Amino acid sequence: MAKQYLNQCCFCCTLETGGYVIGWLTIIFGCLGLIGSAILVAGGIAAFNQDNLKDDEKTALTLFIAIFSVYVVFTIIYTIGGILLVLGTKRREHRKIIMMLVIMGIGVVFSFLNLITDATAGTIVSSIIGAIIQVYFLVCIYSLYAKIKNENENLGTYNYNK
Repeated sequence: MAKQYLNQCCFCCTLETGGYVIGWLTIIFGCLGLIGSAILVAGGIAAFNQDNLKDDEKTALTLFIAIFSVYVVFTIIYTIGGILLVLGTKRREHRKIIMMLVIMGIGVVFSFLNLITDATAGTIVSSIIGAIIQVYFLVCIYSLYAKIKNENENLGTYNYNK
Protein backbone atom coordinates (compact mmCIF):
# COMPACT_ATOMS: atom_id res chain seq x y z
CA MET A 1 0.00 0.00 0.00
CA ALA A 2 1.22 3.46 -0.88
CA LYS A 3 1.35 6.10 1.86
CA GLN A 4 -1.15 8.90 1.35
CA TYR A 5 0.22 12.04 3.02
CA LEU A 6 -2.63 14.50 2.38
CA ASN A 7 -6.41 14.26 2.15
CA GLN A 8 -6.92 17.63 0.46
CA CYS A 9 -5.13 19.85 -2.02
CA CYS A 10 -4.62 23.53 -1.13
CA PHE A 11 -6.41 22.85 2.19
CA CYS A 12 -9.82 23.35 0.55
CA CYS A 13 -10.46 20.90 -2.30
CA THR A 14 -10.21 17.20 -2.93
CA LEU A 15 -7.05 15.61 -4.25
CA GLU A 16 -8.93 14.84 -7.45
CA THR A 17 -9.85 18.50 -7.95
CA GLY A 18 -6.23 19.45 -7.29
CA GLY A 19 -5.13 16.86 -9.85
CA TYR A 20 -7.52 18.27 -12.43
CA VAL A 21 -6.47 21.88 -11.76
CA ILE A 22 -2.74 21.09 -11.86
CA GLY A 23 -3.21 18.89 -14.93
CA TRP A 24 -5.24 21.44 -16.89
CA LEU A 25 -2.92 24.30 -15.94
CA THR A 26 0.00 22.15 -17.09
CA ILE A 27 -1.74 21.50 -20.41
CA ILE A 28 -2.63 25.17 -20.93
CA PHE A 29 0.82 26.53 -20.04
CA GLY A 30 2.48 23.70 -21.95
CA CYS A 31 0.55 24.58 -25.10
CA LEU A 32 1.32 28.30 -24.67
CA GLY A 33 5.01 27.50 -24.12
CA LEU A 34 5.02 25.23 -27.15
CA ILE A 35 3.49 27.91 -29.37
CA GLY A 36 5.91 30.57 -28.09
CA SER A 37 8.93 28.31 -28.48
CA ALA A 38 7.92 27.23 -31.96
CA ILE A 39 7.57 30.88 -33.00
CA LEU A 40 11.02 31.66 -31.59
CA VAL A 41 12.59 28.67 -33.36
CA ALA A 42 10.92 29.65 -36.65
CA GLY A 43 12.11 33.25 -36.24
CA GLY A 44 15.63 32.06 -35.46
CA ILE A 45 15.67 29.84 -38.55
CA ALA A 46 14.38 32.71 -40.71
CA ALA A 47 17.06 35.03 -39.34
CA PHE A 48 19.74 32.37 -39.82
CA ASN A 49 18.90 32.08 -43.53
CA GLN A 50 19.78 35.71 -44.23
CA ASP A 51 22.86 36.18 -46.40
CA ASN A 52 24.43 39.12 -44.59
CA LEU A 53 25.13 37.43 -41.24
CA LYS A 54 28.59 37.35 -39.68
CA ASP A 55 30.04 34.13 -38.29
CA ASP A 56 29.50 35.13 -34.65
CA GLU A 57 25.87 36.01 -35.40
CA LYS A 58 25.38 32.60 -37.05
CA THR A 59 26.90 30.93 -34.00
CA ALA A 60 24.61 32.85 -31.66
CA LEU A 61 21.56 32.01 -33.78
CA THR A 62 22.56 28.35 -33.90
CA LEU A 63 22.76 28.29 -30.10
CA PHE A 64 19.43 30.14 -29.86
CA ILE A 65 17.72 27.67 -32.20
CA ALA A 66 19.22 24.67 -30.37
CA ILE A 67 18.15 25.89 -26.93
CA PHE A 68 14.59 26.61 -27.96
CA SER A 69 14.35 23.35 -29.94
CA VAL A 70 15.25 21.46 -26.77
CA TYR A 71 12.69 23.58 -24.91
CA VAL A 72 10.05 22.54 -27.47
CA VAL A 73 10.79 18.86 -26.70
CA PHE A 74 10.60 19.45 -22.93
CA THR A 75 7.36 21.38 -23.35
CA ILE A 76 5.82 18.51 -25.31
CA ILE A 77 6.83 16.06 -22.55
CA TYR A 78 5.47 18.45 -19.90
CA THR A 79 2.14 18.77 -21.74
CA ILE A 80 1.85 15.00 -22.14
CA GLY A 81 2.43 14.69 -18.38
CA GLY A 82 -0.49 17.07 -17.77
CA ILE A 83 -2.73 15.12 -20.14
CA LEU A 84 -1.86 11.85 -18.40
CA LEU A 85 -2.51 13.43 -14.98
CA VAL A 86 -6.01 14.51 -16.06
CA LEU A 87 -6.73 11.11 -17.65
CA GLY A 88 -5.31 9.18 -14.69
CA THR A 89 -7.43 11.20 -12.29
CA LYS A 90 -10.59 10.87 -14.38
CA ARG A 91 -10.20 7.14 -15.09
CA ARG A 92 -8.77 6.33 -11.63
CA GLU A 93 -5.58 4.89 -13.19
CA HIS A 94 -2.68 5.55 -10.85
CA ARG A 95 -0.02 4.48 -13.36
CA LYS A 96 -0.87 7.40 -15.65
CA ILE A 97 0.01 9.83 -12.85
CA ILE A 98 3.59 8.55 -12.55
CA MET A 99 4.92 10.63 -15.46
CA MET A 100 3.73 13.85 -13.84
CA LEU A 101 5.29 12.79 -10.53
CA VAL A 102 8.63 12.31 -12.30
CA ILE A 103 8.34 15.68 -14.08
CA MET A 104 7.45 17.44 -10.83
CA GLY A 105 10.29 15.68 -9.00
CA ILE A 106 12.77 16.85 -11.63
CA GLY A 107 11.35 20.38 -11.24
CA VAL A 108 11.93 20.24 -7.47
CA VAL A 109 15.54 19.10 -8.00
CA PHE A 110 16.14 22.00 -10.42
CA SER A 111 14.58 24.43 -7.95
CA PHE A 112 17.01 23.35 -5.26
CA LEU A 113 19.92 23.47 -7.72
CA ASN A 114 18.87 27.01 -8.61
CA LEU A 115 18.80 27.83 -4.91
CA ILE A 116 22.36 26.56 -4.49
CA THR A 117 23.83 28.18 -7.62
CA ASP A 118 22.11 31.58 -7.51
CA ALA A 119 23.16 33.25 -4.28
CA THR A 120 21.64 36.74 -4.35
CA ALA A 121 19.29 37.68 -1.51
CA GLY A 122 16.19 38.28 -3.66
CA THR A 123 16.58 35.10 -5.64
CA ILE A 124 17.23 32.96 -2.60
CA VAL A 125 13.91 34.00 -1.04
CA SER A 126 11.94 33.50 -4.27
CA SER A 127 13.72 30.18 -4.94
CA ILE A 128 12.89 28.91 -1.44
CA ILE A 129 9.24 29.92 -1.80
CA GLY A 130 9.06 28.36 -5.28
CA ALA A 131 10.70 25.14 -4.09
CA ILE A 132 8.32 24.87 -1.11
CA ILE A 133 5.30 25.33 -3.39
CA GLN A 134 6.63 22.74 -5.84
CA VAL A 135 7.26 20.23 -3.04
CA TYR A 136 3.75 20.82 -1.69
CA PHE A 137 2.14 20.19 -5.09
CA LEU A 138 4.36 17.14 -5.60
CA VAL A 139 3.10 15.77 -2.27
CA CYS A 140 -0.50 16.55 -3.32
CA ILE A 141 -0.14 14.67 -6.59
CA TYR A 142 1.68 11.80 -4.86
CA SER A 143 -1.16 11.60 -2.35
CA LEU A 144 -3.64 11.43 -5.24
CA TYR A 145 -1.52 8.68 -6.82
CA ALA A 146 -1.42 6.77 -3.52
CA LYS A 147 -5.17 7.19 -2.96
CA ILE A 148 -6.04 5.85 -6.42
CA LYS A 149 -3.48 3.04 -6.16
CA ASN A 150 -4.82 1.97 -2.78
CA GLU A 151 -8.40 2.03 -4.09
CA ASN A 152 -7.40 -0.12 -7.06
CA GLU A 153 -5.50 -2.58 -4.86
CA ASN A 154 -8.43 -2.85 -2.43
CA LEU A 155 -10.90 -3.38 -5.27
CA GLY A 156 -8.57 -5.73 -7.14
CA THR A 157 -8.85 -3.70 -10.33
CA TYR A 158 -6.42 -1.54 -12.23
CA ASN A 159 -8.82 -0.21 -14.87
CA TYR A 160 -6.96 -1.90 -17.71
CA ASN A 161 -9.96 -1.80 -20.04
CA LYS A 162 -10.33 1.99 -20.21
